[in-house]
Amino acid sequence: MDGVWRNFDGAKNVVSYQALSREEITEVLNVFPKSMRQNLAKKLEGVDGRDVMDIEQLLHPGKDLMPKFDEENGGQIKQ
Repeated sequence: MDGVWRNFDGAKNVVSYQALSREEITEVLNVFPKSMRQNLAKKLEGVDGRDVMDIEQLLHPGKDLMPKFDEENGGQIKQ
């Protein structure tokens, strides 16, 4: 929810990240199911991932920024 797209390994470590502009965030929202899009758009209103400069936050996001992993489904991110 900070505008940073992160990729995680199987141990939930950030392996890469991309700080997204407002325009890129709008584009990325299209990968989510329509049922989730409106809620996410509201939460991300005014967010610009390029404002995140703290390397700790980029590589070690807090629990509130971590996706929900489905341990029963091989650690996949829940939708």
